[in-house]
Amino acid sequence: EIKRYKYIVEKVICKINSILYFGGHELIVINGQYIVKSIGDEIVVDIPNINVIDRDYIRSLSERALKDIDDNNMDSAVTKARTMLEEIFCYAIEMKNCEPSDGGDIGKLYKQVKDLYSMHADNSMDKRINKMLSGLENIVQSIAEMRNNGSDSHGLGNKRVDIFNYHARLAVNASTTMAEFILSVCQNNIEKGVDPNERK
Repeated sequence: EIKRYKYIVEKVICKINSILYFGGHELIVINGQYIVKSIGDEIVVDIPNINVIDRDYIRSLSERALKDIDDNNMDSAVTKARTMLEEIFCYAIEMKNCEPSDGGDIGKLYKQVKDLYSMHADNSMDKRINKMLSGLENIVQSIAEMRNNGSDSHGLGNKRVDIFNYHARLAVNASTTMAEFILSVCQNNIEKGVDPNERK
């Protein structure tokens, strides 16, 4: 029934867009919100302005995402997994008194965090740590791609990819681990008053 509902919604959006087209507009879905915009205009996704993020917040968001999986709503779970990473990255960036990069590009946000907290893998670090850092990079990239290709943030029609519950659970758990790691790096940095150019 969930798949049928999504199919009907996508068909309705296509029908609406076939009418709006003549006026130079289109209906799109971003983060569960329906927006009518001019064709060709780019919608800028607002970066959340985070005041406080702690482990309780991360666990709360994780639990809500896991409940979505139990409710057979894989798309929403993947979107929450991505949101969790976006928010922790923005928080870490703001803790350095910097502005998060525009556009909601999670890859750019993570690169900003790595630069600010000197988290780049290099030959001076233990190779096992380098491997883990490389793994974190893959987590960010994969979850961003899952959200773009399979979540509820875009109406994709025939391009939609089915997400199984174990894949969604992996995405949520991986995001939770990543978010807690970034939070630890950020808090350690604040407590020790480490200069952003000094290696962690």
